[in-house]
Amino acid sequence: MNRSLPNRLLLVCVSLLLAFAVALTAGVVAYHWSYTYEYSELTFDNFSLVDGWLYFRVRSNVTGEYVYKFFADDDGNGQIALTFRGGKQPDLAETPGLDDANFKIELPEGTRKLVCGKSTVYTVP
Repeated sequence: MNRSLPNRLLLVCVSLLLAFAVALTAGVVAYHWSYTYEYSELTFDNFSLVDGWLYFRVRSNVTGEYVYKFFADDDGNGQIALTFRGGKQPDLAETPGLDDANFKIELPEGTRKLVCGKSTVYTVP
């Protein structure tokens, strides 16, 4: 019987376990690094519409978390869907170390409202 076969099999199993552990660790780190907020996890205020630009403030309702950035998706029918990303890294906050994140977005002609999930964030007057 070939003695190297059990050794190779053991080496392959150990390698697979190590690869799984690294992938799991990377997934956990990535999950805690940044994630998408639900509307209920955010507070919006200080809306100001100036020359087609909407300025607003947003903060996370989750203690110890910060809003990093947002994405806007215009559906072409007068609605813009906002997606906010954030997490526990204060140095990645929109304004590093501050709970308040101030954003602005240019509103295309015909925009009626901004939504986050299924909730309305802002209705254009």
